[in-house]
Amino acid sequence: MCTTWLPGRPTCTDVPTGNKLSWTPPAVTSNIDHYEITIYSSDPYCCWNGGGSLPFVGLWTVYGTDTIVPTAYARCYSFTVTTICKDGMRVDCSEKKM
Repeated sequence: MCTTWLPGRPTCTDVPTGNKLSWTPPAVTSNIDHYEITIYSSDPYCCWNGGGSLPFVGLWTVYGTDTIVPTAYARCYSFTVTTICKDGMRVDCSEKKM
């Protein structure tokens, strides 16, 4: 059983190839297997004029506490981070970051 710990302070930083998404790991990490990043491309709640492409949702598996989203993949988006425990339990995701 995995103790419920949310990833903290998700951030998005510009890098030459796109955006670096990162977050603070939960205080207890021994039962964490990986994180799922849900990317809401052209999210109408934060992307003026639709972000230039049709909306879609992408799901990424990440085994560390950061990942790069290439500019070619999504120009405007929001994202959430969900902790996945070793026993398969999904912990509630972080707040949506825009």
